[in-house]
Amino acid sequence: MMTVRLMLLPVVLLGPNSDKRVPKYLRNKWNPTGIDVPYANIDYGLVERTIVAADLTPAQVGQAEAQADVYMMPEDIDQNLGSSEVLDVANFLDNSNAPSGWVSTSLTWRDTARQITAFFMYMQLLTNLAQTNPLETGIPLTRTYGSLSQAWQDWIKEAAVERGTATEEETIPAGWTIGRILEEMGSRWGDQPIVFSEIFTL
Repeated sequence: MMTVRLMLLPVVLLGPNSDKRVPKYLRNKWNPTGIDVPYANIDYGLVERTIVAADLTPAQVGQAEAQADVYMMPEDIDQNLGSSEVLDVANFLDNSNAPSGWVSTSLTWRDTARQITAFFMYMQLLTNLAQTNPLETGIPLTRTYGSLSQAWQDWIKEAAVERGTATEEETIPAGWTIGRILEEMGSRWGDQPIVFSEIFTL
């Protein structure tokens, strides 16, 4: 029996020119020895992390969970996170250069997955505009918007407007950090559907 599960895992660069971004451990054209399952994923922009919806057997769940750099969400995503799970998720996000201060026991796993995926999608737009990853170019999550170059401020604002999570007239507070901006752009996605191809909809 197969069940769709959500998991966070690294992206690896494969292919002849090492330029094909694919989820680590899952089978695809560039990784023929990976776990062979139907899946769809949404990358964290050009950051080497992704969230995956995959149709897994119990044995395949065990294979994925055995990897130290994979975080598997529970089958029932409508239950709330426990205190230890909040710490686990926060630690995983911290190690992924993703904001984590928003994770709490008041959230369900569905809420948590939606927030993560929403700011992953925002980062996709941002890194597409900038053609680089801010978190690997000397701009950490703690950097404030007001301290950035005009180019980065413009890209952040343009990505938010294009995403529909800010208006042209809105001013992003100078004191907001990159982490705070990611959290905000994730939460502003609201209850709009997040579609992982035909595999799953959050």
